[in-house]
Amino acid sequence: MCFFIKTKHLKDFQTFSELEAWFDLHKELRMETPNLCDDYSRESRVLAELDGYFLSLCLVAKGIAYTTVVFDDLTVYHIANMAIVTDTEEIWYIDLAWNKLIKLCNFIKGGKY
Repeated sequence: MCFFIKTKHLKDFQTFSELEAWFDLHKELRMETPNLCDDYSRESRVLAELDGYFLSLCLVAKGIAYTTVVFDDLTVYHIANMAIVTDTEEIWYIDLAWNKLIKLCNFIKGGKY
């Protein structure tokens, strides 16, 4: 059985504009390589929680997250964050440290298209 429990006071992003505005607001975590990505992904989650939003962690293996290339260097192993945009049922890759905001998939039709 698989289920999901989310803290009641945290919300998903309603629109992409809301997500993009939040992403642009938090430039304090931008940095050059190399970085301690696990620390930065946790700090991003804290920033989101302080603003009332829910972010989950997102693993990147060989430059790819959920079949989407997020780094051109396919040797990259990394951890960042993901967010749900509810009005379009999209999942977005969020990497404040490396200034990346990339659509991973859309679940309206059950997967990426």
